[in-house]
Amino acid sequence: MKKNYLATILLLLISLGAHSQIVNIPDSNFKNALLNDNVVDLDNNGSGDSDADTNNDGEIQVSEALSVTSLNLYQKGISSLTGIEEFSNLEMLDIEMNELTNIDILSQNSSLFYLDAESNEITSVDLSSNTALEYLYLNLNNLTSLDISQNTNMVRLGCYGNNLSSLNIQNGNNTNLIELYALNNPNLNCVQVDDVAYANNQTCNQNAETGFCVDDSVTFNTNCNLSIKVPENIEISVYPNPTASIVKIKSSDQIREVVVYSVFGKRVLAQQNTTSLDLSKLNSGMYFMNVKTNHKEETIKVIKK
Repeated sequence: MKKNYLATILLLLISLGAHSQIVNIPDSNFKNALLNDNVVDLDNNGSGDSDADTNNDGEIQVSEALSVTSLNLYQKGISSLTGIEEFSNLEMLDIEMNELTNIDILSQNSSLFYLDAESNEITSVDLSSNTALEYLYLNLNNLTSLDISQNTNMVRLGCYGNNLSSLNIQNGNNTNLIELYALNNPNLNCVQVDDVAYANNQTCNQNAETGFCVDDSVTFNTNCNLSIKVPENIEISVYPNPTASIVKIKSSDQIREVVVYSVFGKRVLAQQNTTSLDLSKLNSGMYFMNVKTNHKEETIKVIKK
């Protein structure tokens, strides 16, 4: 009985010690905000209601970090988020307008479903472990690539105004993505998606914040590597466009298949190993022509007179 009692006391002391551990937060601006500013959002309305130092001892204990589910750290001059990993119950995080260059440490916050990191200096990001993410805003950073293929719950994605040359949203659930906002990425030519016809049919509506909004030079593809890792600079073009009947396909690579889709994603015409198609039997309007060559795949808008 005495041994059991001592064991219980020991476990209690260990538990109390764990909860009294101090979170290491090297960034003084980050720590100051947690200690002195209303950054803890208690009602999830986007505004802070209190600081995180609930016992007012000038430190953040692990127990205090665990009690936080929503943080608003807007414009706090933060350059490092070290310590955020102890906020393991964090679901919502706003870190807009800071000085962050890397947020990979957030991979340890597995409950995170909302992240706004707009207007920082982030050059790369790996959020493949944050599978609960639904809302992700990375607008106005310095990203060159972004891959959300592991984020199957994504509802809204903003990556406007970066330096993206690679964007992969092929997560098996593109139909769940209400908004893709990827305008003003001048080096981006291809977005990897689940279904090309579906992606092409997502009309951009910036006012309603819906649809797939990309630059005019961007095409959708199920494998963008086909248009990047090629043995030579392959160009595909169709002409005349608009056309009343015959449209010709020109390519410096062998054409394997040409498929024409309606704006509703319905496959209306297909032909293999061809350099021309007769569209005379199609109704007037816009169509999407998917051209597959040996080393590249590209979808081009075609107007039928």
